[in-house]
Amino acid sequence: EAGAMAARFDLSHDLDAAHLGALLKGIVRMHVIKDSSVTPALLQEAAFDGSGMPPALQAAVMAAFEAVLCAAAKEAWTPEKLAAFVSAEAECSAETAEALRAFWEANRTRCRTALVQRAAWGETPLRVAWRVEIEAGVSQSLRKQASDASDAAGSDAAADAGGEAEGEATASVEITLAGRAAPGQRAGEGAQSRGALSFKASREALVMLRDRLAEAEAAAAAMC
Repeated sequence: EAGAMAARFDLSHDLDAAHLGALLKGIVRMHVIKDSSVTPALLQEAAFDGSGMPPALQAAVMAAFEAVLCAAAKEAWTPEKLAAFVSAEAECSAETAEALRAFWEANRTRCRTALVQRAAWGETPLRVAWRVEIEAGVSQSLRKQASDASDAAGSDAAADAGGEAEGEATASVEITLAGRAAPGQRAGEGAQSRGALSFKASREALVMLRDRLAEAEAAAAAMC
């Protein structure tokens, strides 16, 4: 939680809006996007050009802004949460607090996407599909019952219908895999199929897979 960070941050500075914006963008590029072309010395020189602050104080202010923005990125803060944190834990003007909030509102999705991309170590699911198969020992009427249930209410109903038969219904699951997203893309965005993973699953395993996928989608949506 934001309030867990007990130390106060001094964000006081003498920068105009343009130089403050350059400082915030540079911090994100250097520490979140991991742009190697941005260095601390280069950022300090560009952002504090014309500032009357001594170099040591400039570096301290940079470190304070860096701590706040990196925490916001890693903990997926909303702009409101960032504003609450700054109000409670930082020393700064109302103008600086509003500039931070507005900057984060405009850039948090980009930052979160960059963190997710770095965390993705391999291929990602592009499409998940399954079909219910009834074993050969089940009568034709039960096959039709499972098929009708699938059309009317989806795969779960079909699995229920088949589960009452002599043979247990199984599902053939196919997960189409996509390569790792290119820089600037979300996972799966514009991705080409890299093959598929196919396997058999029981009704219970299929329902569990569906629920876990739904949980993952909800968690990903909450981060953005």
